[in-house]
Amino acid sequence: MKQDTRIEETNFRTVTVIDENLPKGERKLVQEGRPGQVEKVYQLTYKDGILVKTDLISVKELTPALEQIIHIGSQVTETREISTTSAIPYNTIIREDKSKPTSYRLVEVEGQEGTQTDYYQVTYVNGKETQREYLRTVITTQPVNQVLVVGAGVERTVLVTEDEVITHETEYRNDDSLPEGETRVFQEGQDGLIHKTFEKYYFNDEERSATLVDTTVIRKSSEIVLF
Repeated sequence: MKQDTRIEETNFRTVTVIDENLPKGERKLVQEGRPGQVEKVYQLTYKDGILVKTDLISVKELTPALEQIIHIGSQVTETREISTTSAIPYNTIIREDKSKPTSYRLVEVEGQEGTQTDYYQVTYVNGKETQREYLRTVITTQPVNQVLVVGAGVERTVLVTEDEVITHETEYRNDDSLPEGETRVFQEGQDGLIHKTFEKYYFNDEERSATLVDTTVIRKSSEIVLF
């Protein structure tokens, strides 16, 4: 009976891992497998010089086996063309009308927004968008510009004073002390005056209205003549 010590290799284990970062079906060796080593001690029994029995009496691990790791891809990449619609704002065109006052406003043409469709190529990885590339823009509806008419006439308001003369009267009085046929001015006559102040509105230098805002009267006095 004697002992026999043997160094033997142990098989490594292969592990597969689903990897969503790899394209579907692709395989990647992440870790190379390596066999391990064990020391086995056997007891050998001989009879008449012939080996009749072998018994394993001890096992000792010398080097552990390193498992082999393989990643298998599950990543699904999909590319689709999508579109988005947005409004195109309209512009406002202002047209001046000198026959209207500056306060005048008239929307002659109502503005309308247009629409445009933008197309993109979108890449999805495992259902999530990862990239978007602009392709083209198609004008679906052209906008209609708004036309706004505004008054551009020249307006001004001024105060104007006008005088109106009131002609004095002549009064004759008998004076017995005067020689017959002779006359004498006893009191000089004085014309009266009416000062009128108007607020006048002019449009493009044409008078459109006049409003009386103040009146001042200077009284007349009669001329007295004696005869």
